[in-house]
Order: sequence, then structure tokens, then C-alpha cells
Amino acid sequence: MRRTATSAIWFRLARASRSSPLDAHPQTATAIPARPGGIYNEFYSHELARHMGLSQFSSEVIALGQTTFLAIERFDRRVSGRNVTLVHQEDVAQALGLDWRDSDVKFQDARSPMNQNRPSALRIAELTGTFRESATATTQWLRQLVSHVLIGNNDAHAKNVGLIHDSDGTSISQIYDAVPNLFQRGRINWDLAMAIDNVFDHRKITVERLVNEAQSWSVLRRDVIEPTIYSTIHRFQEAQSALTAPAGIDPGVVDGLSWNAARLAAGTEISRPKER
Repeated sequence: MRRTATSAIWFRLARASRSSPLDAHPQTATAIPARPGGIYNEFYSHELARHMGLSQFSSEVIALGQTTFLAIERFDRRVSGRNVTLVHQEDVAQALGLDWRDSDVKFQDARSPMNQNRPSALRIAELTGTFRESATATTQWLRQLVSHVLIGNNDAHAKNVGLIHDSDGTSISQIYDAVPNLFQRGRINWDLAMAIDNVFDHRKITVERLVNEAQSWSVLRRDVIEPTIYSTIHRFQEAQSALTAPAGIDPGVVDGLSWNAARLAAGTEISRPKER
């Protein structure tokens, strides 16, 4: 767990509401209270993403008295001494003009996948395809999509995909809110937030489906798509080999993620491990 210059803010967050401002200054971190396994699962996914180069923000599991929480550095803030600068960040739901009053609108509609009032992996790629560095942004989106599949994140909806606007133009943000939800206790719905090659069921995803999905975007060449997918899988496997999962992580998470990567690397459907 990495301690940074924001550790003082972590301490202040422990005494503050998760959504309240700190001393009227912009927040630079978020605190998530502990639930069995949950914060450790999420922290492990942060470590994997950092090792893979998909994120750079710091996070840390902290115990203060009887309270344990996950402190997460906000990636849309820049801290210099005592000064905090806001970074212009927009989520994809906003960029696509989705109706924020409907809580379901951030998910692709499984009953009507082509519904233009809902997001899809294709619509996000069409958006990144308009950026100045379109190939770079769309390749990054593909890497993030593969990562969501690898960790079993079925909450990768349009509000959890970010865009950064700065003087260089618009780019995909770091990956965030990426949690191995399919391994939480009591999970029975295997559907992803957005379909891959018209398939929502995580258990039926393959590299071939990922390739088909990316080809349907008409932004990236096939000789870019396949290496990007396989390199993301291999980086994930390298990250798992290099990292030690935190104590407190839910049983089966590490093995389940290894299973996902191995099945994809072998060219087969992810399916699901046999329960012991």
C-alpha cells in the first residue's frame, strides 16, 4: 500500500462524510467504509490496474480506531503544496447526453441493445474516434474494456468511464471504480454493464468476441486489436504474479481472476470455475 503526500487528507477523510467538502476546499480523496471483503477486493483491483499502467492514483486501506476504510486519491485533482486544482473531467454518460434523471440509463439496455438513449461499447468507441488522438484513446478504451472483463466488473457503466479535457484535447481518463463485483458474496447476475459482441453474459466472453467487438467500432485495425487484447491479458497475469493480495480479500477472488485470464489466453469462453 503506497503512502503519498495526500496521507494527511486520508486522515481528514476518516472524520468527514464521504460526499461532504473538506473545509470548503475541493476534495482530493474519497473514503469508502469497510464491508466484508469489499474494500480489500477493490484495493486489489487498484493494485492490478496500477501495475498494468491503467491507473496512477494512490489508494490505501487505513484503520483508525474501530474504523477501517479505503482511501482513494481523486485522479481529477492536481495538488501543489496547499493548492488544489480541479481537472476538467466528464463521464461518458454526460458526453453522450444521457438522461441523468434515470438511474438505469448508464447501462446498455439488454432488451434493446441498439437503444440510442443508452450507452454501449460501440458508442464509447465512436466518441473516442472523434478525439485528436483517436487511435490512442480508442486503444486505451479497448484495454480498459478487457480489464473490466478480466476482473469481473459488471458495473463498468457509462458513468464509470471518464474523459479528461485539457489543453492537449480530450483523452480517456485513468480506469476507476473498477471492482471485481462478480466475486462479491451473493452475486447471481452474470451480465456485464455493456455487451461485448452482443453478449452480456460474462461467462460467455472470449478473445474472439472481444476482437469482433473492437472491429465493429471501425476505428482500430485488426493488427492493432488482437495484440492489444492479448498484451492486456498478459500484463494482467504478470500483475497477479507480482502482487500479493491483501489480507481480508474475499475467498475465491484471486483464483477467480486467474481463471478469467487463463481462459481468455487459451481462447476459450470464460465460463466459471467449478465450486469446491
